[in-house]
Amino acid sequence: MLAPYLARLSRRQRLVLVGMLLSSAAVITLAATLVVASPTTGGPATSGPHPTGAKLQPLTLTALPTPTVTTALPGTWGSAAPTFAQAFAFAPTSPATLMVCGVASGALQLARSPDGGKTWAAYRTGVTAQTCALRYSPTDAKSVALTVTQCTSPCSATAPAALYRSTDGGDHWAQASLPISGGFGGVIGWSGTTLYAATNLPAHPLAVSMGGAAFVLRDDIARFPGQIAEMTASGGALVAVLRVPAAGSIPAATTVAQSGNDGLVWAEVPFTDVPFTPTFVHLSQDGSVLAIEGQDTLVVSRTLGAIWQAAAPFPLGQTLTPTHFAARAPDGTLVALLQSTGATTTVGLFSLAPGTDTWHPLAAPPTGAQLITLSWAANGHPVAVWASATGHLVAVHF
Repeated sequence: MLAPYLARLSRRQRLVLVGMLLSSAAVITLAATLVVASPTTGGPATSGPHPTGAKLQPLTLTALPTPTVTTALPGTWGSAAPTFAQAFAFAPTSPATLMVCGVASGALQLARSPDGGKTWAAYRTGVTAQTCALRYSPTDAKSVALTVTQCTSPCSATAPAALYRSTDGGDHWAQASLPISGGFGGVIGWSGTTLYAATNLPAHPLAVSMGGAAFVLRDDIARFPGQIAEMTASGGALVAVLRVPAAGSIPAATTVAQSGNDGLVWAEVPFTDVPFTPTFVHLSQDGSVLAIEGQDTLVVSRTLGAIWQAAAPFPLGQTLTPTHFAARAPDGTLVALLQSTGATTTVGLFSLAPGTDTWHPLAAPPTGAQLITLSWAANGHPVAVWASATGHLVAVHF
């Protein structure tokens, strides 16, 4: 087909044309060698790290010596046995099922209790770690998620983390992956059988796994400023707190958002019923939203911000501590860490029973203790406040 055309060209023109054709063939051949099948996706191979969130490390359990529990009377602190404690979780459908994670000598360790902390089994793992977080599914005591962050202390909000899931109560763990290269964050939450995990990708801040399926990215929450700091289920929806830290003269800011369609679309939780702009918001594991104004006022919403109810005033001379620890049990009991405002500062836990207007002292926390969470029984009554004291798990029971 090209012969008549080539016959009309000069020798020099024919040489130029042949060179152009050979160059095009080389480019096509080179492109063909670069497009190879990815062993994980079947599509074109991608450069960069494996999209697992952090270095792939199998999580295997090796038994440690059985921890010894130090019992204590109600209202006094006792050792809950594990000598490491960064995060604590209990199964909402089986409140006596407990799990703790922590770090010892740079390695992740876990401990489990089937009886509310009366006995424990502790394990070391083959995973290096700096921080960890735990969360049980609200509908299945066998399903639990764990994030492990590898970073220098203190960890930044964007430090990459690995995420592990167990479907047998923690006997075996599998590492999850993101659909693109990047890391998980350290914040996880559940709504029914849907697992939500923050990422360290600003454009894709949230990953969602429905019913144990692979994670997919949900980007709508990126419309709100700040990093995802907390997530919890409430009334069939997921609630998230996003925080922007203070910078110079610019104060810290908090946004509360909710999603009722597996994180696809988010809407800001209204504060129109609250007579002030909250300076701090915390999500209690029972699904309540606790808003705090300064250190003096605590208000609670069980309706995703539609209706707020102010708690009884704190005892005279007592205010919330700067750590803003407050929690609510399903029966309505509130617990808060308060400090005196007199010449000598004292710190103590106080509780407010449902339907009452008087806060009662529960116990003073051990020196240097970091309060973790409030747990409750199957009937919704509070059981204990758990804390980490120099790495040891301690508890005060009601």
